[in-house]
Amino acid sequence: MAKKLSVLRTQRRQERRRLRNLRWKNLYRALRKRFRKATTVEEKERLLRELYSTLDKMAQRRIFHPNKAARLKSKFTRYFREFAQTQG
Repeated sequence: MAKKLSVLRTQRRQERRRLRNLRWKNLYRALRKRFRKATTVEEKERLLRELYSTLDKMAQRRIFHPNKAARLKSKFTRYFREFAQTQG
C-alpha cells in the first residue's frame, strides 16, 4: 500500500526538525565540555554566559523544556561558584 503524500511531507518535516535539534544539542554539549575543562575563572565566566544564552534559546525553541533549561542553568551556576571559591 502506497504512503499518502501528507505522510511523506510529515516525514521530511520531522527529519529537518530532528537535524536542527541535533545541531543545537551538539552546540550545548560542546559548550558544556569547554566549561568543565576551563581552568580560569574568567574563562568559566565567559562560557557560563554562552551556556545561559544557548540554554535560553533552546528553551524558547522547545528543544529543551524551559524547566530543564532553568535546572541546568542553576547547576552550572553552582559549579561556577564552587570553582570561583576554590580559586579565590
